[in-house]
Amino acid sequence: MLRKRLTLVAVLAVCLLNAVSAASAMAAGQWYINGSKFTGKESAEGNQSGSASVEMTISGIKTKITCTSASATGELKESNKDANKASTLTGCKVAEPSGCKTTETIKTAETKSELEVEGEKVFDKFVPTSGETFATVSIEGCAIEGTYKATGSSRCEVQNPNTEAVEKECVFSASSGSKLKFGSNPATWIEKIILFLTGTNKGKPWSAKTS
Repeated sequence: MLRKRLTLVAVLAVCLLNAVSAASAMAAGQWYINGSKFTGKESAEGNQSGSASVEMTISGIKTKITCTSASATGELKESNKDANKASTLTGCKVAEPSGCKTTETIKTAETKSELEVEGEKVFDKFVPTSGETFATVSIEGCAIEGTYKATGSSRCEVQNPNTEAVEKECVFSASSGSKLKFGSNPATWIEKIILFLTGTNKGKPWSAKTS
């Protein structure tokens, strides 16, 4: 009976440790400006660096949409519940398969975001402010013709999060933790955005750290 009790205690201890570990792995992050934990509100802007793309397979056909530029504005909050205006992506086209067309400009929904910390890495996770749809994209002129909704969550990795800089990079990649769907098809979003402050702290260095 004693052995059974000790075994049960050991199991409970392992479960508790796993729970603590999981909580630590997805801890909340915090913005810092000029070396101090950010308080209040601050406006910010993000611009795309290079081209962006979303890749998925539709009806067994590899599909890729690219956009040459994008920009968005938002607001940082000390609660780490940031708010972002709609993004506008331009120069969009269907790179694969050939013959498909889409609108040159795609506008996203407004989003809310928050920092997530995993070990030494910091991520910025975005979800639509209302509903589940990021954007609606139409494809025409080919076998995958149709209107598709992009849903789920997108997440970029803040580069060199503990290093203060006037401009901060955040990279969306296959490994950054996005959980996007394009219609019913899992999708991979590839993009690098450059973030900078535009309010009272404009021009000041900032960073993202564990709170």
